[in-house]
Amino acid sequence: MLLGDPGSGKMAEPNSPPVCDDSADCRLLKRIIDGFIDDDDDRSAIETCSTPEILRLSQATHQFQTCEEFTFALEKTDNVLISDLSGRNAFMSLATVGCAPCLSKVYEKCPDCIDKQDYDGCTALMNAACNGHSECVDLLLRWLADVSLRDHNDAGVLHHSFNCDADAFSLETVRLLLQHNPDVNAPNTFGTTPLLQALESGTCTHRPRICVHFQ
Repeated sequence: MLLGDPGSGKMAEPNSPPVCDDSADCRLLKRIIDGFIDDDDDRSAIETCSTPEILRLSQATHQFQTCEEFTFALEKTDNVLISDLSGRNAFMSLATVGCAPCLSKVYEKCPDCIDKQDYDGCTALMNAACNGHSECVDLLLRWLADVSLRDHNDAGVLHHSFNCDADAFSLETVRLLLQHNPDVNAPNTFGTTPLLQALESGTCTHRPRICVHFQ
């Protein structure tokens, strides 16, 4: 049985973790998948207790001791593309939290993870850009991450680089992305281009420098 995102109705890839026993957690998970449970708290609880160790650790690698634990878990893992209920794998989570050393270790073990997309269509590059992790963005671009990919709202990586709080915004991330020639004029589903996204979001305090980079 393949796990899918209960909200989207989409099925996970064949390498997703199977429902492996008849424990109370697994029975609850089956009910969620079958649409019998809609409570967000129940869904969050079952996702936490059913998440493989490599995924759980990848979401907390900003803590030094957890980074060491993740490295150990990675060495024991045969399939680093295991995903959670949102379709996010460890590589995507590491890009989100900005752990460049662990991100490198996963890429060395599985280069195919570079452009994987979750159920929202987001990639590791989008996650890193959205959280202002320029070091991770630099690595992903060096590994030839595809800057032309779009999420399910037709937003590209530049949209994601501006879709953040002002504190998380990284002008260096924007500079790195523009060096790889993404489509700066492509609108998302709502007709918003990356520059409009920048001017309308919390990054507006950087408006003069952003506009210079787009010229």
